[in-house]
Amino acid sequence: MSDFHTSLLDAIDVRVTTRFYEDRPIDEDLSRQLRQNIDAINAISGLHIQLIEGHPEVFAEANTSGHLRNARNFIALVGPKDQSDALEMLGYYGERLALSATLSGLQTGWVAGSWDKAAAEAACAINPDEALYLCLTIGYQEDYDQLMNKSYEERCAEQQSHRPSKKLEELYSVVDDAQAPLPDWFLDGIKSVQKAPSAMNRQPIHFTFNPGNDLVRAFSQSSLEGPGIFSLVDLGIAKLHFQIGAGGGTWEWGDDASYARR
Repeated sequence: MSDFHTSLLDAIDVRVTTRFYEDRPIDEDLSRQLRQNIDAINAISGLHIQLIEGHPEVFAEANTSGHLRNARNFIALVGPKDQSDALEMLGYYGERLALSATLSGLQTGWVAGSWDKAAAEAACAINPDEALYLCLTIGYQEDYDQLMNKSYEERCAEQQSHRPSKKLEELYSVVDDAQAPLPDWFLDGIKSVQKAPSAMNRQPIHFTFNPGNDLVRAFSQSSLEGPGIFSLVDLGIAKLHFQIGAGGGTWEWGDDASYARR
């Protein structure tokens, strides 16, 4: 499988949320690589993301109840308290780390509620003007050897059946209902968004496309879909997936912000 698994787009195609892990530490070389990736992201983003290893007490209740199993390591998503874009940035860069971990042969799971936040905060280095918002569990999925012996195609099929997903056409709309064929890069971006994780699998992010100027915008429909405390995290995740699927480009931060293909 690893022979095929060489790009972030491949990672999107195979990554699924993992809740059950093997009871073993992360390989030292992989841990070092993760920390280097995190340091680079923190340098360009101003975030304070951290890799925390060997703290099963953070997930003790979830491990005992069976919601999680052997969760002991996590990526702490720490950012500024008063920065309006912090949650969106943590979604964007947190998912970037999740996909990089997938390429390294590790598995991850977004966590917003199934943890002891106070215990997590005690394990982190958090400055007075920062907050720990949420985290990603990380490690080796249960039955790891069996997982890694599967082909890329088998893992793609598992990703597609892992959870319910909105239909492609439910994720976007076209300005003025233009009838011209949509460009491949836009549809490829939306296909990657379709595979993005979101809180409670709501997929609340909607994209609009203007064929007259190739303008793409993304906004949260959380007010239409129910409470959306983490809708900005979902927004950051969805923007990253679109960017990877579309083959590059850049996003502005913010709800209803625009995308520049070049």
